[in-house]
Amino acid sequence: MKKVLFILTISILVTSCNFSKKYHNREADLMEAQKVVADLFYTIRHSEFDNATEFFGEEFYQVTSKAELIEIFELTENELGYLDRGELIFWNTMVSEGSINQGIYNMDYEVKFEKGSAKIKLVLTKSNNSKIKVVGYNVEFNNF
Repeated sequence: MKKVLFILTISILVTSCNFSKKYHNREADLMEAQKVVADLFYTIRHSEFDNATEFFGEEFYQVTSKAELIEIFELTENELGYLDRGELIFWNTMVSEGSINQGIYNMDYEVKFEKGSAKIKLVLTKSNNSKIKVVGYNVEFNNF
C-alpha cells in the first residue's frame, strides 16, 4: 500500500509541475518583436491608420480607444509629416517558454519623419502562443 501511495504521490507531483525556461534579451526574441514593429511602422508610413490599430492588444484598448489611437497617428503625421524610418536605440526582452509561454518586449526608437524626429517607446506582449501585440505606445516630440 505504501508503495502504491508513493508512486501516486510522485506521479501527481511530476504532472503538476510547470517547467518553463526564461530568456532575457535573447536575439531571436528581439528579431520577432522588430518584425512586428517594422510592420506597424510600414502601415503608419503609408497612413493606413485603421490597419495599424490591428497591431495593438486588448490591454491597450482598455485605456485608449481605437479612435484616440488614430488621432495620435494623425496628429503625429500633421506635426512631423510622413514617417521615414526608425532606429532602435534601446531594447529589453523577457520571454518564458515551456509550460507558460509569454513575453514582454520594451523597445525605444528614434524615428525620423519628413519635418523632424520623435522618440517612440513601445511595450509589446505575447501570451499563450498568440501574436505579439503592442500594449504601450508613447510618442515624444516637442509639440506633444
